[in-house]
Formats: sequence, C-alpha cells, structure tokens
Amino acid sequence: MYLVYRSHYHGPLSKHVRRLPDDTVLDWFRRGWHTEDPERWTEEELDDDVYGLTSIFEAAAEHDLPEPRTWEELFAQLYEHLWLEEDMPAALRFDGHALRAKTNDDEAQLAYFFVDDAAVAADPRRWAYPLHEAWPLPAHTLENPDPVFEAGALARIVALPGADGTGRTYAVVLADNDDVSGDSMRCPQPLIFPGVRLPDLARCLRQTPPQDCRDWPDQLRLLRTLTVDGEQTLRPALERANRWWRAGADALLDGTTAGQPVPDRPDRAPHRRDPEQTLIEVDEHLAQMALHADEFFGFEQWFLFDDVWADSHPELAESLLRYATHWDPRQDVGILPSPTGASTALREATARVQQVFAPYRGTDPAEAPTVEPLCAAATAPTPAALKRLLPALFRPVTTSADPAAATALYGSLDRHGARSWPPAELAAVRSFARAHWAAVLYGVLPGDPGRLLAALTRLEPDVCDYLSAWENSDDVGAMTHLAAFIDANAAAIVATEQLAEPLLHDGCPTGLRQIVAWLALGEYRRRHHDHLAAHPGDPTAPARVRIIDSWTAMHSSTWAKLAAAARTATPDGDHRDSNSA
Repeated sequence: MYLVYRSHYHGPLSKHVRRLPDDTVLDWFRRGWHTEDPERWTEEELDDDVYGLTSIFEAAAEHDLPEPRTWEELFAQLYEHLWLEEDMPAALRFDGHALRAKTNDDEAQLAYFFVDDAAVAADPRRWAYPLHEAWPLPAHTLENPDPVFEAGALARIVALPGADGTGRTYAVVLADNDDVSGDSMRCPQPLIFPGVRLPDLARCLRQTPPQDCRDWPDQLRLLRTLTVDGEQTLRPALERANRWWRAGADALLDGTTAGQPVPDRPDRAPHRRDPEQTLIEVDEHLAQMALHADEFFGFEQWFLFDDVWADSHPELAESLLRYATHWDPRQDVGILPSPTGASTALREATARVQQVFAPYRGTDPAEAPTVEPLCAAATAPTPAALKRLLPALFRPVTTSADPAAATALYGSLDRHGARSWPPAELAAVRSFARAHWAAVLYGVLPGDPGRLLAALTRLEPDVCDYLSAWENSDDVGAMTHLAAFIDANAAAIVATEQLAEPLLHDGCPTGLRQIVAWLALGEYRRRHHDHLAAHPGDPTAPARVRIIDSWTAMHSSTWAKLAAAARTATPDGDHRDSNSA
C-alpha cells in the first residue's frame, strides 16, 4: 500500500509518495495503534511529518481506545479522534481500501491518502498521477496509439483561432487558486483546445485575441502573451513565463498582444521566488514545467499535452485531470443516476442483482421463500441463504414507503457481512442501493430519501457520495425533500445531535454522524443562496428559498441553545449575549 501526501511544501510535484509494507490501510493503523511515541513512529514510517496524523495514535493512548478490528471500526475511530482542520463530513472519506483526508495548517490546504494495492489496481485512472513519485512525467508516446482517452466533464472546451487540424491539446495547471475559490487545493479548471496538437499550439495561441482568453487561468494567459512569431515550440515561452512570474507578469496578461516582442527578462527580480529552481521539459507531445512559485509554498505545475500523449498514457492523463479537479481522487466514484435516468438505473440494477445472485437460487422450487420476504431476510441463517433470497427481497423494498422495509433489508446485508462479499456481488448490491435511493429522491418510488439514506448506512458507512449528489441536485423534488428532512430533524439535531426517528439510530454510527454534520453545517444553503443571486428569475427559486429558510431556522435554534447555556453557566446572573457566547 501507499501513502500520498499532497502538500505545497513537497518538491517539484508538490507531493510525497511512500511505499508501505502493509496489505491494507487497517493493517498499518493497527501496527501503530499502541506505539509509545506516535510522532517518531509516524515520521519513521512515512519519512515525513503528516500534519495532524499523530492525533489518532495520541487519542488511542489517552482514551485507551480499543484496537480496531475492521475498517468500519477504524473509520469510526478516525471520525471521532483524527484532527482535521476542515469541515466534516466531506474532509474524511474511507471505503476500506482508500482513506482520504483533507486538512489545513492555517496557511494552505493539505491532503493525504492511504491506498492499498487492490484499490490502485481496480482504478488506475484515479491513482496513476498521485502515485507518480518524481519529476518529470514520462514523455514517450506510442507510434499510433488507439484513441482510448476521453476527458469527459473533467475539462472545458475552448476553441482557438486557426485550430482546424486533427487532435486536441489539454492544459492543466496545478496551482494555488485561493484568491478565486477560497481553497488553495482547488486548481483552475483544465482546458481542452480541439483541432490542434502540441507542436502547433504556439501558433494558435499567438492568434488568440486577448478578449477571448480573459476567463483562462492566469498562467495560460501569460503563456499566450509570451509566444513569439517564428518559435516552433513552447519552450522559449515557458522560459520567459518562468522569468516573468511574480516579476511584473500581471501587466502582460491583458496589455500585450501575443506575437509582439516582449522583453526577455523583467526589470525587477521576482517576489519571493527563485526562477533558477524551476524545471522545464518540452517534448513533441508533452510540455511540463515545475515552476518555483514561492520560497515558502514551493512549486506549481503546468502541463500541456495532446491526444497522442494522452492515448499513450490514458491512466496518467485522466488521473492528472482529476487531480486538478478535486482534492479526492475518488470523488464521484459511483455517482448517482440523474433524475431522468433514475427509473432506467433502477431497472438495470434490479436485473444485475438477479443475474449476479442467480447461481445461489438453484432449481428447486422449495428454495423460494415461503414466508413474507423481509421476514425471510431477517431470519436467514447464513450469507448463502440470504444471497439465495436476494432477488426476491429487493422487489418489496422498491414498492414500500415504510422505512422499516429498507432498514430490515439493509440491516440483513450488514449482519451477513455484505461489505466483505466478492467484488461482483458487493458491486451489484451497492448499485441497487444507489439506484434505489436516487429513485426515491427523484420521485420514481414512494418514500423519504433522508430516512432511506439513514437505513443505507448499514451498507454504506461512508455516505458522502449520496450527500454530495443531494446537495448539488437542481431537481425541485430533491430540493423539496431536503427542506422537509431539515424540518423533520432540526429539533433533534439541536437538542441531541441525532436524527429524530429512533428507528434510524441503528444505522452505522459514522454514516449517521455524517448526515447530521452535513445537515447542521449547511454548505447546501450557500450553494442555493449563490444560485439565487446569479439567477433571480429561476423557477426553482421557491424550493431553494425553502431550504435556506429551513436551515436558517435550525441555525437560529442552535445559537439560542448556546446562548441559553452560556447564561446558565454564568454566575450571579451575569448574562452574556449570543455573540459573546
């Protein structure tokens, strides 16, 4: 397995990669659980000081925490005791194979990943770049690679003047975008330039008017300005960009037309950086620069590559785009169906369950359940017995709005260890669960998506994918469900930090805590507020306003509770207002 520490302070690629001897993430944490000196042990193990990581081992000693026996137990311990200076639940993700954590040191965002070999082998298009240890990326290409690489929604298409040939070029900048996003790990969106490959990119950049690239990342706008007529590669422009960066480059972004002479060197020295430390490699289909950006924060990376290189290195290309798009390499794994695709997804998932578990059923009619299916699920004595019943068990769940039905089914899967079933079986069950929840969320099936999600924590201890899909949905029905879910649980969350319905307290504690934290934090409120500000006439406005009002009421109750507690704790009637509380 591996550690990947994504940090602005670590070398030309701003990351530290360490190979570890353990088979699983759980094994590594168990090996250090009782260490007497967590700081020294983690530094020796990881060859680095990973910010905040020792807190879990220190908590294990301070609170005499039991050594975790399963990854689910480890996840619960980490959720409770790992020190992360980012908002939960999104800052800590774990599926048993890949632990991903995001934090900050009050200067910049940091992330670290513990990932086992099974996860890397199963999904190399997410892990190839994070696991690439040293500068530079390989530049060799195949003679006639098959067109296997597609960027999909990971990059934005931008047409360039004169780009009327074959192929396409990708531009990826891994740089601090804090001024724009408030998150130093959220990089500028990658760009795709269709109709041009890297050898001809300089010519097309020179022909691009300044007004056509005002929404490009500053790095690419500067590169456009510094291309000069007659130069056949990007190397001279990259070298000029290195010298100009933080030394007057801002004056060149809009005021100089590409192709015109530009002073080879600025008049003043760059601020807090050393251009001599910058590394540049330019080959036929890949140009890359590790630009020394700051004496404290280190390097940023510029990559420009075309489809020939991407088709020769599809795993590196896709994982690089993903690395620029989100801090978590596994973001959007198992992304939920869309509102229009929810019905089809449910049919396909049901058929998949029928196919995968058909071998367990046999041909004996006596093997069919002779009692009510969910009662049969609750009494199935072995995993094999439950698997034999599964195709029949999923049908009543999709027709009942009663959360007890879903709780019984997903509870049975939990009791019989579904998370450790063979990959094909687990994938079929999870595919059905996600399609089931999406169908309820979008009104294809009756029910309450919030209550169903709490039941699903029995199968999925980490439900951040579900929460992210709900938070980012523009479907009116989904937004209406969210407002109702907030209203139904607000009082219980304020009073007890739990969901209101006792039936739902039997789910996975970590998953339930994720739901409660997500509801209380209210990042979804900010998204809908920003949407209303940008689209005042949007017909979905009433649903968005209801979400904002529901969260605001819950938030006000929380502050009222804190204020009351502060007044009670203050002796002699010395009351304080809620702001000081």
